[in-house]
Amino acid sequence: MKVLIDTHIAIWAVLNDPKLPERARDIILDRENEIFYSTASVWEIAIKHMLHPG
Repeated sequence: MKVLIDTHIAIWAVLNDPKLPERARDIILDRENEIFYSTASVWEIAIKHMLHPG
């Protein structure tokens, strides 16, 4: 399955945040799935990091 994840899901997945729904975690971890994210999400994460470091 091809899956496009949004910015919050990407952040929660990378941080192993409990806000990430279990179903989303299962989909992301399933090696049969292709996970995609937007370059806009990378840009948004960079901005969030610059505004709120640490």
